[in-house]
Amino acid sequence: MFKLNKKLLTAGLALVMGLSTQAFASSYVVISSSIKTFKAGDQITSETIVDIPDKKSVVFINAQGKTLHLKGPYKDKLEKDGAGGGDSKAMRALASLIKSTAEDSSSVGAIRAASLKGRDQALAINISETGDYCIIDSKQPIIDRYKKENYATVTLVNVADSMAETLKWKDAGEINQWPENLKITDGDRFLVMQEGKDSKTLINLHILENRTYSDVEFLVSLAAKECNDQARGLLAIIQREAINAN
Repeated sequence: MFKLNKKLLTAGLALVMGLSTQAFASSYVVISSSIKTFKAGDQITSETIVDIPDKKSVVFINAQGKTLHLKGPYKDKLEKDGAGGGDSKAMRALASLIKSTAEDSSSVGAIRAASLKGRDQALAINISETGDYCIIDSKQPIIDRYKKENYATVTLVNVADSMAETLKWKDAGEINQWPENLKITDGDRFLVMQEGKDSKTLINLHILENRTYSDVEFLVSLAAKECNDQARGLLAIIQREAINAN
């Protein structure tokens, strides 16, 4: 007659219970922190006991885009009813993005990100900087530039076929619309020339699927295409919204 090994059964149940708890615990990533215990990019679960001293704070985000801005004094689980798990691959990618952004906090792009007015500007194509930028399929892109650049005329030239459009820019510091007659396909590169500016920039455009994204999904999609300027800007907006909501 078959007999159960009680020790193995107990160990197995403990393992299952542990896995079950982990499966249902929501994963969070630290966006920003004013304490040494947590650093930007750290990953923890909702079951983690968080200890935040008085007058200190930490901002977290989970896979669904939910943000938590916890202010001290606070000592409890990160989220008492946290459930939902989330895409671990996406969360690892998000953690890597947040960590690299924090380490690059003194760059020109990071300083610009902190001054953005909203999501539209954060996701605009920054023609002042050479780099990769993402746009949503079938949506007219928004273009932006540094406030110090007040050149009145901007010319965009498709490197592949030399198709070009010239537009008159609005006031300094304002955003503009991509020219409707200048079509974009995935992977197109455009040379940007501002009349009166000595240097030119080169922008590489990537088209993302037109669908509903959570903040985390969109951040990860931007990072996957190396649209780092936009990812950094959106991250700054998310952080600001989380802090202002509390």
